[in-house]
Amino acid sequence: MPYNFVVVTLSSGAIPAILAIAGSIFWLAAYVLMIRKGFQDSTYGIPLLAIMLNFTWEVIYTTIHPPATHGELWMRLAWLALDIPNVWLLVRYGRASQKIPYIRVNYYLALGLTFVLCFVGHLSYYDEMAFMGATQSAYIINYIMSVLFVFLYFDRPDTKGLSYGGAWTKMLGTTCISLANIPAWPQQPRAPRFFLYYLFAACFLFDALYIFLLRQARHSGVVNA
Repeated sequence: MPYNFVVVTLSSGAIPAILAIAGSIFWLAAYVLMIRKGFQDSTYGIPLLAIMLNFTWEVIYTTIHPPATHGELWMRLAWLALDIPNVWLLVRYGRASQKIPYIRVNYYLALGLTFVLCFVGHLSYYDEMAFMGATQSAYIINYIMSVLFVFLYFDRPDTKGLSYGGAWTKMLGTTCISLANIPAWPQQPRAPRFFLYYLFAACFLFDALYIFLLRQARHSGVVNA
């Protein structure tokens, strides 16, 4: 997960720091659970577009636009390493999961084009929104991921590759990190500040819906839920 939106430090106060650390741990757990479920079910457990957006974000913000501090750089490198298994799941099993015949036949071309479009999109967004480009784009990716998880659920009625625990830890991680950073957002210009509030609320709503859907699937006796 892009972690430029973790802007608090231990000097920011006890509660924000604890929330930021807790959020980081929840996100780490979410990735581990989703990757584990993906390997168990031989498919990718995070939506294709979300994986490409995450991976290209991490490549750009560790190499082309690296952070100023070594600690944040190592954190981004760690998340880049965590995303490699997700990319591998896409490459190894993604083609078989495609239900549109044209996409299945041209899967690797589509995957390559998606990577290029995501990469160029991040670069152009950074140029236009340099003052908060990395932070806003990280939340936008999170929002897109939350929405796509809901559509991925409806695309897989058997919930193959979808982790219930990963859904919970993703929501808890984003919530903790957002609550930790809200005190810092008023320092930003009005428009991007309220846009971040919107993204936080929207992520929470779609994450909660995704958890509800997976819970319903579990209670209905779906084996892979």
